[in-house]
Amino acid sequence: EFIKDNIFNFNNHFWPSKIEKFNYNSIFTKNLIKSKKIDLIHGFTATDFEIDEHLKKLDSIKFVSKNKEIFIKANHFVLACGAIENARLLLNNRSKSKLLENKNIGKYFMEHPRLMLGQLKSKKKISLNSILGVKYYNYSIKQSLSFSKNYLIKNRLLNSYAFLDPKFNKQDEFFFKEFLDALKITIKKRKITKYTFNEMNINYQGEQFPNFNSYVSLVKERDMYNQLKCELNWKLSDLDYHTINHFVKVMYNKFKNHDYLSFDENIEKKITDASHHMGTTRMSLNDYDGVVDKNCKFHNINNLFISGNSVLRTSGSSNPGLTNMALSLRLGEYINNNL
Repeated sequence: EFIKDNIFNFNNHFWPSKIEKFNYNSIFTKNLIKSKKIDLIHGFTATDFEIDEHLKKLDSIKFVSKNKEIFIKANHFVLACGAIENARLLLNNRSKSKLLENKNIGKYFMEHPRLMLGQLKSKKKISLNSILGVKYYNYSIKQSLSFSKNYLIKNRLLNSYAFLDPKFNKQDEFFFKEFLDALKITIKKRKITKYTFNEMNINYQGEQFPNFNSYVSLVKERDMYNQLKCELNWKLSDLDYHTINHFVKVMYNKFKNHDYLSFDENIEKKITDASHHMGTTRMSLNDYDGVVDKNCKFHNINNLFISGNSVLRTSGSSNPGLTNMALSLRLGEYINNNL
């Protein structure tokens, strides 16, 4: 029903079932601490830069804790503090060096706008496996709906997708949760076939168009380390709203005269975020258009690098985690091989 006219594609999304977060009990962290090539300093916050204007070099960074301060010198520094904190750290030091006077620091903040577009209703019962997907070993697979590449180009739309999530009343939700918990032991590679439903929420996640007026900036209030705090001014553009509205329009037109499917638009749309902070130190060919070069090096400082989602010029519509890891590995290889 969705893909027969080449407007939509179905995509597979996956999530690792177990992720080792940074904590002292995880195998990853224990191996990190044991490494002879790494000194882990815990409980300190980076504050002040000491910059050599003549050599265009960052000499040291001051780190403070509740009762101690230290200065770390290095041949190369990498900021990997996330899109908000990378920007805040640079903005707090901008008054101390002309080399940090870059108008793009903190600008082009991007997120993935999320909202519920409406509900798809069916006169026929739908099998849960048709949209939930299948569980493979340590990965959960789920399908989503997105515009085809040709349709995006033809209509000049941003990337986006929508999950078709089963809708249940409160009592059904309780029984459904128990149902899934009971199946966790027995489901390995096979489809769920017995649970059905006839209503779905269309949950949208989209790309944000880069916007100079969406930014992180400093405020007058200071934190416990005498650093200026920041505020976030997240702004969407006309193209962001146009893509959302186009998705709704296509869903409505596709099912307005359908035999057994109908689409009801959500009138009270509330846009939320996905906690995917991006932009603020974006990659560019020069400092007029961005903050770091193609190798993630700060444009005007020879030994300062930035890693993570803050260097992204565009956001796509998917979770940026894998891209983040790829950029970090690429930066590590560049520093090892060239510097």
